Amino acid sequence: MLDHIFRRNPFHRPIYFSFLANAYYLAKRYEDALEMSRTAVDRLPAIYQAQAWYAASAAQAGLNEEAGSAAAAVLRLRPNFTIGDFLRTVSLANEEQSVRLEDGLLKAGLPR
Repeated sequence: MLDHIFRRNPFHRPIYFSFLANAYYLAKRYEDALEMSRTAVDRLPAIYQAQAWYAASAAQAGLNEEAGSAAAAVLRLRPNFTIGDFLRTVSLANEEQSVRLEDGLLKAGLPR
């Protein structure tokens, strides 16, 4: 659906990059998630949620330095960030997705 929006409207809302990145992450398409996350945080640098998904995507792709930089951005934007609080704000379809997101956030170095 979002791919369709991207093709039909080159002036779509920047948050759509983050939505697509999240979907790719949940589909275990970490390289695609990383590409969309990079664009999302470039266009929406003050959105800590986009930075968190970016950190998780980079970590799952094995890019530890990039993941750490994204995690640092999350903590600059949201000093009291915890993975537990973040997961409570994200409504995922099943426990496996939640565990995988938690794993990526932990690998990125964010606090539990």
